[in-house]
Amino acid sequence: ERKVMMEAYCKEQEIGAKRLRMIPVPDGKSFSRSIDNLFASCSPFDVLYTDKETIRRLIGKRVKVQRIERKGTISSTKIRDAIAKGARWEHLTGKSVARLIKKFGGIERIQGAYSDAAYCEGSVHPNEKS
Repeated sequence: ERKVMMEAYCKEQEIGAKRLRMIPVPDGKSFSRSIDNLFASCSPFDVLYTDKETIRRLIGKRVKVQRIERKGTISSTKIRDAIAKGARWEHLTGKSVARLIKKFGGIERIQGAYSDAAYCEGSVHPNEKS
């Protein structure tokens, strides 16, 4: 779903497929494992773009790492938080992504996950340890 949303947003922003290629990489239980998954999933590449200092440090000299700056203050966590609280959220992302979140049943899934964690009552975020 994440890949589909990213592709839809790139199309919405008129970022052509010739300029980038998205390859889904399985998450790891740690940054180190995620990096191993990255190199196992991708054909050889010369440059990795990331905003994560930890990733830059762990990649070391395996490939060139180009630091990118995040623009703005929006994050997927802020979008999920807004959805969980029943607040306005569509303005925080592209129209294509908002449509897909709804189509994939994302609103119900997010609200259910946050409700299960008692997040809406001010307790623990579902991605955090208590």
